[in-house]
Parts: sequence; C-alpha cells; structure tokens
Amino acid sequence: MMAGDTLKMQSEQQNASSIHPDNHSILSISSDSVSLNELEDVNNDVQGIALLKQIFPEETVDDLKEMHCDILQRTRRTKELHFSSLYGKAEDEHAGAQSLSAPHLYSELIERFEEQVFTCSANSPMVTNGDLFSAVLVRDPLIGLGMNLLAENRSIYVHSLNCRPIGINVEDAEGPASKAGIKPGDIIVGVNGQSFFSHGTESNNVLQRLASTLLLSSDPVVLHCLRQKIKTKQYDTQHDGAPTSMITQSILDTSDFLEELPSFEISFRSERPFYSTPLNCLSERNLRHPFIARMVSQQLLSTKKEVKEYRIFMQLNERARLWEMNGSFTFIPKKGKDEEIIVPLVGVRKALCVRILNAYENENDTAYTIWIYDVESGREWYAPVRYFKDFQDLRAATLPICNSIASLPFPKSPLSLFGSPIVKERSSDKASKMRQLESFLRALIAMIYKEDIHPAMAEVAHHVQCFLGWDNVVGSLVDVGWHENDGEIHEMDANESHVRLGLKRSIQRYVYRIFLLDTMGATVENFVDGTRSHEPTLEEIEHLEAEGKKALKIRAIQELSRVQAFIDHLQDIILLGCMHDLRSISERESYDVLHPRIHESLHGGGFWDKLVREAVREQIEIEVYVPLRSVLSKWLVNGWRHEDIEAHYKMRALSKHSGRFFSMGENTLHHWESVAKILKEGVGLSSLPCIKLRAIVDAASEINRILVRLKGCEDERHGHIGADEFLPVFIYCVVKAEMARPCALCVLLRTICDPINRIGETGYYFASFEAAVAHLREIDPFDSQNTTQTSFISVPLDV
Repeated sequence: MMAGDTLKMQSEQQNASSIHPDNHSILSISSDSVSLNELEDVNNDVQGIALLKQIFPEETVDDLKEMHCDILQRTRRTKELHFSSLYGKAEDEHAGAQSLSAPHLYSELIERFEEQVFTCSANSPMVTNGDLFSAVLVRDPLIGLGMNLLAENRSIYVHSLNCRPIGINVEDAEGPASKAGIKPGDIIVGVNGQSFFSHGTESNNVLQRLASTLLLSSDPVVLHCLRQKIKTKQYDTQHDGAPTSMITQSILDTSDFLEELPSFEISFRSERPFYSTPLNCLSERNLRHPFIARMVSQQLLSTKKEVKEYRIFMQLNERARLWEMNGSFTFIPKKGKDEEIIVPLVGVRKALCVRILNAYENENDTAYTIWIYDVESGREWYAPVRYFKDFQDLRAATLPICNSIASLPFPKSPLSLFGSPIVKERSSDKASKMRQLESFLRALIAMIYKEDIHPAMAEVAHHVQCFLGWDNVVGSLVDVGWHENDGEIHEMDANESHVRLGLKRSIQRYVYRIFLLDTMGATVENFVDGTRSHEPTLEEIEHLEAEGKKALKIRAIQELSRVQAFIDHLQDIILLGCMHDLRSISERESYDVLHPRIHESLHGGGFWDKLVREAVREQIEIEVYVPLRSVLSKWLVNGWRHEDIEAHYKMRALSKHSGRFFSMGENTLHHWESVAKILKEGVGLSSLPCIKLRAIVDAASEINRILVRLKGCEDERHGHIGADEFLPVFIYCVVKAEMARPCALCVLLRTICDPINRIGETGYYFASFEAAVAHLREIDPFDSQNTTQTSFISVPLDV
C-alpha cells in the first residue's frame, strides 16, 4: 500500500520539527495546522477534541479526552528525551529508542483511521485493481486543498490539481494536494474516517456529502484515496482494427501521464464539479488558460461559461494526446464490466475541415459542392456530387451506431410527388438548408473529440470519410502544401524541411481543435453570416458601376478589409493566448533537429515566428475565408473584371511568342518549367490566400536561384540579380502558368494575407509579382520588337 511512503514523509517532518521547543503539534505538518495543543488543559482544548472527533466519530467525548491526555503525555516524554539526548542528560540508546514514539503514534492514528474506511470498500472490484493510500493535507489560504473533484459512476475523482498564483516562489507553487502525492484520476474513498465509497447512492449525493465534509472539516484533512492500476491489452496483430505502430507522445506531455490515463478521460463527463478552491479564486487564477482568459477579456466568452469552456478545451487536447500516443482511445463504460475498452482509430483522419460552398439544381434535385481540407496531409479536394438523399443515407447509416446523432439538427425532406418537388424551394430556404447540412457534417466530424467515447466512434468517422470521398482520392491528390518548404530547402537539408512541415501541421491541428470550441465556432459563424448578408446582387453591382470608375472597387476593398481585420483579430488572440502551448509542441523530441533554429530565433531570428504564424494563419483562413470565398469573389471578379480581361487576352497572345520576345535565350526556356508548375498548381489548385502567396514567393525565389546558377555562382547567396533580368522571366512564367484573374488575385493577397508578409523576403517577392502583372498589362503583344518593355516599375492595380 502506498500509505507507507506518504506517512513516512510526514513522520520525518514531525520528527525533525519536534526538536524545536516552540512547535507543539503532534499531528501538524505545517505551522498553519490546527493541532493538539499540549499546553492547553485537556478539558478546555476544544479544537484538539474536535479534531479527534473527526478521526474517531464513534468514540464518546470522555474517551476522546482520555485519548487526548495520553497523546499529550507521550508528547512530553518524547520531547524530554529529545532534549536530554541533545544536551547529554540521557543515554544515547534511550534517546534513540524513544525518539520514534511521536511519529509512531501519528502512524497509529492514521492506521486506525484507514481501517474504518478501507474495510468498507475492500470487496469492490475497483479496489482489487488499485492501490489504497492516505494523504494529510493542510489548506493553503489562497487555493484551499488545491484540487478539483468530479463525480462519475458513483465515485469521486480528482479532476485536476491547482497551483498557487504566479508570483510566488516556484518551490512553493505546488498546492497541498500535489505536495501530498495526489494525482489527477485518483478516487477519493474517504475523509477523516468517514467512508464515501458509494453503494447504490447517486454520484451527485456522494459529491455533495463529500463537499460538505471538506468544507466543515478543520485542518489537517486526511484523505483516503484509490489509485487504479494500468490495464494493458495485447492487440491481435491479425485483427483488422489493430494499429500498425505506436505513435509517439504528442503535445502538452507530462512525465506522469501514463499513470493518469485510467480515470482521467471519464472525469470530463460529469456536470457536477466540486472545487476545493473558492469559485471566485478558481476562475481568476487556477483554471484560467491564457487563451480562455483572452477570450473573456475580448468579450467573446462570458465569465459564467469560462470554467465550462476550459474543461472542453482540456478535453479536446487530452483526446488529441491519447490519439497520437496510442492510436486509440481507452475508456470505462458506465454499465457492464469494470474492464477498460479500447477504441482503435486506425484510418481516421485527425483534422478534416468541411464546407458546403454551393447548391445548384440538377435534374429536379439540389446538388451540393462540398470542399474538404485534410490538415494532416495538407490536401484539399472536392467531394463527389452529393444530393439531399445522400445526406439522408449518411444519417440513416450512422444513427443506429451512435444515438446522440439523433439530436443533431437535420433539415426535413421536401414535399414531393412522384419524385418531383411540389413546391420549388425559395433561395433563402435553400441557403438555410445548405447551412444545416454543413453543420450536420461538421458535427459528425467533431464527435470524435467532443462526444463521450464509445466503441463505434471510428465507424462513424469512416462513414463520413467515405461520404466525403477520401477513400477514392487518397494517393491521387495534388498536395497543395507540397511547395511549403521549397523556399527553405536551400537553407536546410531535406530532413529538416520535412520535420518543419510536420511541426507546422501539428501546430495547425492544435488550432483546428480551438475552432471546435463552441465559443469560437459561434464567433466565426456569426461573422460569416453577417458578411454573407452583404453579398452583392447584380443590381447593386450595376448601380455601383454607374456611380463611377472606382465606386465598386472601393466597396470591394472595404468588404475585404473587414474580413482581414477579423482574421487578424483571431490570429492575435490565438498567438497571444496559446504561445506557451505552441512552444511545448515544438519541444517534442521528434522535432529536436529544429530546436537549435527555434532557440536561436527566440533571440531575434525569424524562423519560429514565421513557422507559427504560417500554421495559425492557414487554419484561420480555412475557418473564415473559405465559407466567404464566393461572396468575396463576387466583389473581386466584378471590381477588376476589365483589368483581368485585358490581362487574359494579352497572356493568350504572349504565349505564342518565343523566348527572344521576353529578352530570354531559347536555350534557357526549359529551366522555367518548374517555376510555371509552382504557379499553376500552387495558385490555381489551392483555395487559401496564404498558400497562393506562398506559391508565388516560392516561384520568385526559384527564379532567383536559377538565374544565379546560370551566372555560374556556386553559392546562391552571393549572386545578385537585377530587376531588369528578373522581371521578364517572371512575366514569362506567369504567362506559361495561364493564371486566371491575376489582377484580382493581387488585390486579394494584398488585402487578406498576414500584414507581416508585406515586409521582408515575402513582401519583396510579392511586390515583384504585382509589378510583373502590372507590367504585363503594359506590353503590346503585337509589337515584335517589344519596345514597350521597360524597367522594373510597379503600377497600382486598384486604379
């Protein structure tokens, strides 16, 4: 039993403290404890008698007084022997024999205390699979006992431990529960000699009784706990559901994590928490993740919902850690055997982002365009065309597997006659139906993080993935993130580049889980709905064009600026509130090759800042920009329609010219095929502005590297390329990439992308692209001598 170690520690403290004459406590473990006072008359020592009454509730007052008297006499004898040995007034062997009397008595009291509680729970199967131990706690004036409790399955679990506020010495930061050896997941079976091991009592009643006992108890408080043992199960390697490998531990790792697994997960399912710390202190100090606190300060979250949102946030990250470490979830069912059930998650995607972008009529039925982005692989694709009947089939297939799906909102079937709708849907009803179906899909995907764990979670996920077409297109997709590290390869080797990409996507999955929070989801949806309400009609566009040349462009830039401001705001909240967590992700052993560069960048470099901003910005654009893409495209396409028509016409004509027209040698044209491919796939096949910008920067960087090599410079960093050499090549590559609407693209990237990308290398290469597009409009494709080609001059595109 673990009690030995705990009690030994307390006994040593008492033994050491008993040397000092001003310490009179036999049960005290700190100067703040309520103790048995040997200087007080037995009949008048009310506090001492009350403390013994808590430990031995069945004894009479007279018996407690007699016990109190005996304790005080033994204490005096022990101290006399201690002082005698110190000053040479007694023989050493007598002092050594008697010096253990006080700690021995302390242990006797606790052992009698344990006997009353542990006999009540001896026959429980949970006890046979765990270790019983006792811990003595003295309340801290700031955080009380320093732990939070939750009721589940008629048992009381330690949900989490609280630390003292920041600003106190690190050595003293641990709370009383943590110092006593209590850990999250431990089960409280008794307090002060009273058993709380429930037999048929409702869990909330047990928690209420325990809370009342703790609140009314004086210090020190003796807790009796049960720590369950880890149950391990061997996978059958021939079974289809067995994971092929163990996955290394992921974010927010702790050395004690394996000991906390058995009961930590189930603690999130209770709605009746008990906090040993007062709630006003708890919400302000102990359970306030910086990100949650920032949402409160920005009035995105009310203080009443703060603790609940914190618990959900911790659950999301805990599920992610279990998933990455084990490739499965483990849980104890509410009913049935006491065995843990393992839910393999083989083949389940960790972060799928889904949006329904469009609905259109097709053969008397409504078809839906579904866009999907897989954060794990950095791939995006469109699902096969799906109709309302397909959504109904998906719901029918998953509902018997998981009953909670019945509570998800789902649109009603339209009235029909012989397969044809009786009443044609109005556009507003069609949009509402599309939003409902989108929410249904997103809720199904989020279930694996947010709902109670059950054995069929993976089966539901596989149904959704099949519906979205993952099984059909995996392996045949263009990875839109394939060029993410091209600009870094010349500065790091291929292995480091691969590790950087892994770290970026790990951070991005963390941000993905942030948007699973109800508060963040509601904030984004409210903004998206508000922006959609400003979607321009054809009449409004014509009216703005009639007002003047710039009216439509000004209105378009205003709408784009609103979206950019919202994205920037979310990015600031996440970066400021989650930076500690993001740094902990980067400190994983699997990213150790990047640690020197990360640590160097923390002292003035840009590697870490660039990486983390890339990951956060990309996920925010997925959540905010993608659902608004059609609205923003209307503004951009109509606002810069004439400029793009002109550019498209000239690109078609220029594509027929040889390299000499662009002042390039014919023998060098094959070098630029890779650049045109980067532009065509990175810009043309990706939906996100940040990825489009990254492709443009990578293309420009590739041009610079090739030109330096063609000059014969072995070290690319020592080569210098002038603008007059660079610009013709960039124009040629843009023409060969057959880019659609390059003018509108420049406005989009300039307005939506991270403002920090307007400076540095990214800003320089993007300015080069803008200048190339502007200069493209100035070229006369029918001038065989190309006399209109001038120097590297940037022409504004919003004029």
